[in-house]
Amino acid sequence: MAHLRQGLGAVVAFWTAYVITRPLGASVADWMGVSPARGGLGIGTGTITVAWAAAIVVIVGYAVVSGRARAATVD
Repeated sequence: MAHLRQGLGAVVAFWTAYVITRPLGASVADWMGVSPARGGLGIGTGTITVAWAAAIVVIVGYAVVSGRARAATVD
């Protein structure tokens, strides 16, 4: 949002989002994968990995097919 609406540089916006969301995503995936005895949902790490990979493929595929994905341009 800061990149699109406030003019924040694309590289800075990407790395800021990455640094903020990476630990959160890893924590959520760990919580979903570990056993209930350890405080998780017990789905299993392999299942979680495949499910999230499939979700990412679907989202990227949708972006490409719908035309929302654009090649980066250098000014």
